[in-house]
Amino acid sequence: MMTHNKKNYFLMLLLTAAMFSACKKQWDQHDAIVDQQLNVNLFQQIQANSNLSTFAGYLTKIGFDKVLAGSKTYTVWAPTNAALASMDPAVVADTAQLHLFVANHIANQVFLTTAIPASIRIRTLNGKNVTFTPTTVEDANITAANQYVSNGVLNVIDKALTYKLNIDQFVRSLTTVGQLQLAYIARNDSSFVDTTKATVASINPTTGKPILVPGTGIVKLNKYYNKVARLDNEDSLYTYIVFTDAAYNTERNKVASYFQTVTNSTDTTLNILAGFNVLKDAAIRGKVLPANLPASLTSVNGVPVPIDQTQIVQKYDCSNGYVYVMSAVNFNVATKITPIIVQGESPSFFKQGSGTNQFRLKTDNNGVPLHDLLKTTL
Repeated sequence: MMTHNKKNYFLMLLLTAAMFSACKKQWDQHDAIVDQQLNVNLFQQIQANSNLSTFAGYLTKIGFDKVLAGSKTYTVWAPTNAALASMDPAVVADTAQLHLFVANHIANQVFLTTAIPASIRIRTLNGKNVTFTPTTVEDANITAANQYVSNGVLNVIDKALTYKLNIDQFVRSLTTVGQLQLAYIARNDSSFVDTTKATVASINPTTGKPILVPGTGIVKLNKYYNKVARLDNEDSLYTYIVFTDAAYNTERNKVASYFQTVTNSTDTTLNILAGFNVLKDAAIRGKVLPANLPASLTSVNGVPVPIDQTQIVQKYDCSNGYVYVMSAVNFNVATKITPIIVQGESPSFFKQGSGTNQFRLKTDNNGVPLHDLLKTTL
């Protein structure tokens, strides 16, 4: 009996030891890499695809091969060799331009096509935003999606993502058309020094105030953009109208008589007041592409903007919207001139003359209470 019990005891010990050994091996391997893709970084994944050799060459030329081999996480949209076949040689030869182009295909963090809504805007490494959907990025189709590796995800696309100017950059790049509009925008430029953003060189021992490094902390502003639309903001989307000089003069002259001043100088009336009345309605919220362009849009100020497509002389797809250069925009003056209502129900001061003054509580034709001032002269 004793011998039988000893056998059972040793058998249990052997089973327990075997189970413990198996569990230990499983625990030791619980965090082991079982997907070999996680042993590969983004640059290695791109290099391994012969159809991406041109893009891999661009990455190496600007030093981005090291960026995509590092530990930081990225999403890459890599165009195929065929997509880059018509690449402008001048861009490839210019390191600065090539840097902007390549950076337009890379974003911080991981974005999977299976984990995004119908459409999102993603900031790329060059500061521009691209529109990303489950099947496209901008106007390129994703032909191979979600190739995840140790430091991010790779998507192969069939078209290059061209670096685009934003609306502000496009307007300021104009050299032949829209010069009067450009001059108006430029005259609204200003700048100031933000001490919180400046570099401190030293501290004044007498006043205790910081001495700033010249040229640092400068913040640029544009009063027209602040009043109408931030055309330099990459996170906003606008449709913007640029007037040829003839169109600008026509619309400005139509409203100039409503902005007469005491001095009635040409500079004040035409270039500032009437000019602003025209250009305040050049911006429309949202990006309206040519295929969807209606006969009328509504400006950010609620004014109808007539669109005659036969008058469009130039188009540009911007990083933050769309620009139409037009040779005529026939605004309705009645919609451009906002009614001004002057009221005086509760005056705090009035000129005292002969006679008496009475404040009266009355009602208008709709029964709404109001106060008026009755002055009786002697």
